[in-house]
Amino acid sequence: MVGDEHERIQSKNESEKIGRRAYLRCPIIIIMLILMFMVLYPLIHLVAVSFSNPNFIRDGSVGLIPVGFNTKAYHLILGDSQIYKAYGSTIFVCAMNCLLSIVLLCFAAYPLAYGNFRSKGLFSKFIILTMFLSAGIIPNLVVVKALHLDGSLWSLVLTGLLSAYNIIVVRSYFEGLPKALIESARVDGANDFQILFRIIIPCSKPILATVALWIIVAQWNSYMYPLIYLGNKATTLQIYLANAIKDAAALYDTGGLMIDDAFATQLRYAAVVCSIIPILIIFPFAQKFLVKGVTVGSVKE
Repeated sequence: MVGDEHERIQSKNESEKIGRRAYLRCPIIIIMLILMFMVLYPLIHLVAVSFSNPNFIRDGSVGLIPVGFNTKAYHLILGDSQIYKAYGSTIFVCAMNCLLSIVLLCFAAYPLAYGNFRSKGLFSKFIILTMFLSAGIIPNLVVVKALHLDGSLWSLVLTGLLSAYNIIVVRSYFEGLPKALIESARVDGANDFQILFRIIIPCSKPILATVALWIIVAQWNSYMYPLIYLGNKATTLQIYLANAIKDAAALYDTGGLMIDDAFATQLRYAAVVCSIIPILIIFPFAQKFLVKGVTVGSVKE
């Protein structure tokens, strides 16, 4: 009897603790839901307007759900050959910049993490200093013109290869790897290249995937650099998108169809949706690496 009473009291106390924890979590959950709605509302509204009938866009009755389902804007945009050229140019810049940047980051971060040379600390301080004393775009533009790369997509690739911040992030992750792995490899006769490519890089996939995603998103959303380095030859997606937003009527061949403000708005929103679809496709696959890379790299064992 005494044992049953004790178990009943203990069970009651545990139930009360669970209830208190749930009560304390409710405000947090509500705040998170509100923040999530604030973040997602513009995107959902964007998609809804792009698929709505211009008549309903005109009177402002479109919210989170398309009204009078209409795909005319997408037919017009996807029927324009310039968007595919813009996609191709942007994908080329993103792919080449990401690939070359990751290779150079590994070669730059490894000696800073495991190198045994006298001026390693000086190099680290110099890299940090460049984050605060950057000369800006003009020196890059001078170099691009000197190499006769102005107007070429390679000007975007080469000027965005290395970031001091990315070097520091990757170096910190490398330093957080178990030292026993590197020491064992050295004892077994492995050289620096073997250690880097067979141990460091395979163990650093989360942070490298994270940095790769940062690079891709930055290049995908870049507007100012293509405008400066490519000039009138700029064909990247953000330049195309800017032209669509500025003057939708002049950009698309409508076959004589009159474009009013409502239809122009639908065209602009549809162009934005077309520009963000690839990033939305990539992100779910890279999300686990993104979370792991950010969290694990900050923990020292």
